[in-house]
Amino acid sequence: METLISFGLIILFICLIFGLVKPSIILKWDKKPSRIKVFIYWLFSSTLVGFLIPTEDHVNEGQFNYNLFEEKYDISLLDEEVNEMGVIKAQISQSIYFGKIDSSLTEGEIELFLKERLRKLDDRKGFKNFNTASHVIIWLHESKNHAIEGGSNWIAMINKMGEEDNFNFTLNKEKLEHVKNPIDSVINNLSTEARKEIYRAIAYIEDKALNEANSKFPDGNDWERNYDYNKKLLKNYYKKFYKHYSINKGVSTDILSEGIKKGWLEKTGEISFKL
Repeated sequence: METLISFGLIILFICLIFGLVKPSIILKWDKKPSRIKVFIYWLFSSTLVGFLIPTEDHVNEGQFNYNLFEEKYDISLLDEEVNEMGVIKAQISQSIYFGKIDSSLTEGEIELFLKERLRKLDDRKGFKNFNTASHVIIWLHESKNHAIEGGSNWIAMINKMGEEDNFNFTLNKEKLEHVKNPIDSVINNLSTEARKEIYRAIAYIEDKALNEANSKFPDGNDWERNYDYNKKLLKNYYKKFYKHYSINKGVSTDILSEGIKKGWLEKTGEISFKL
């Protein structure tokens, strides 16, 4: 199909060239052929043919096979929560993950897969005050460890809130592209594993300072003292952190940005830095 479409576009382009040289050769039915008319006909025809070209991410819903996709990428369920709040809502939330990913994975396939999975959950029965789930949300992660860490560490998510059929689909395109085609960076001559450890150490420092500040000043009215104490702790911790890894703030910031962009794990893996 794609070969025929490409051949058709080539023929149209050849017709355009001849038509611009001598319009009457192409527009034989037209009493007043002109180059402008040739161009208009070519533009209109090329646009129509162009709509037939399937893009990398275009997947026909009728041709999509949910079970084959699930099997191909070894999709697994990490956990599921079902919450009922009286007559307010009946919510199902799932966290699922890829067992394997390759470069053929497309945005369109992910969306169709999550839409179908959402429909299946949306049709589930057995609630006390609802016929079916009123709220459904699904997070799709790149690996089991990413699913375990949770948070915003997902590739795609879909949700339906309320009894309407409308849903919201969100995809982290930058992260998907990195997962499909990982490209290593070079920062301060540090290996990928070394940068990943530094990224985990940054998360460790930030969490420790935040928890200690919240423990010392738990009252919301003390937010200014909480903030100042947190800032003081971070300054002290980062000073030791830079010395331990022999890096500066600029390198640390670059690694932090890289880790966020690539979806590195924050809590899975050892770190040599301790406070």
